[in-house]
Amino acid sequence: MPVDSGVILVVDDCADWRASIREELEELGYEVIEAVNGREAFHVLVFNHEVDVKLIVLDLEMPVMNGWDFLNLTRSYVRLSKIPVLVVSGHASRIQEEHYPGLVGCLQTPCPMPKLTNLVQATVGPPS
Repeated sequence: MPVDSGVILVVDDCADWRASIREELEELGYEVIEAVNGREAFHVLVFNHEVDVKLIVLDLEMPVMNGWDFLNLTRSYVRLSKIPVLVVSGHASRIQEEHYPGLVGCLQTPCPMPKLTNLVQATVGPPS
């Protein structure tokens, strides 16, 4: 069931891939913010209460704090554990979705942008 449209947080250490996702989603009308690793994303979620993140698009392999650690950390916070996560990573096939109840999908990169945007729209709904 789609939720109200809000901000989409894209977490990836690859600037080009982050920019591609951001541009595609913004072209559809979504508001997007970026983080270069899990620690930066966690800080955005914890210290920016005015930002209403409705979906996290997450890479798994990043420096500082990887996506695996980020997923485990956010599961221990009630508010953060309710934010849906879409994994988009070269290592997506290694994740066991049943261990991460907030996952709405896992896409192996490189993935077709229409597949990603379809999952975003199915989760977040149309942009407001």
